Amino acid sequence: MTVGNGKMMKEILTFHGYEEGATGSPRLILKTAYLSYVLQS
Repeated sequence: MTVGNGKMMKEILTFHGYEEGATGSPRLILKTAYLSYVLQS
């Protein structure tokens, strides 16, 4: 994951209410993004 993609994912998660990814490490951001996708599917 590049720096730009990480920032974008962080903003998207924050916008949708996932606070876990707002201040976390890149791994936590990816994990939160994956879990949010799984929960929406």
